[in-house]
Amino acid sequence: MKDFYAIVGSNLRILRLDKRISLQTAADYIGKHRETIRRYESSAENIDIKDLIGLLNLYNVNISIFFEECYGKMP
Repeated sequence: MKDFYAIVGSNLRILRLDKRISLQTAADYIGKHRETIRRYESSAENIDIKDLIGLLNLYNVNISIFFEECYGKMP
């Protein structure tokens, strides 16, 4: 199984690109540097839950839906 942070990061990148949001815009939204967003997306840095929720709010994605898409529906 792929690493949790690798899956989350990859899906965050897909969402950001799909919504056509720049690294800088995402970073400004959660009060981080754009390099931090890049590191989150490449799983070079573990994202904390506050930043994850902030990015999902920016991308207009419910956290439950996000994790269902990452891992499938839980029984």
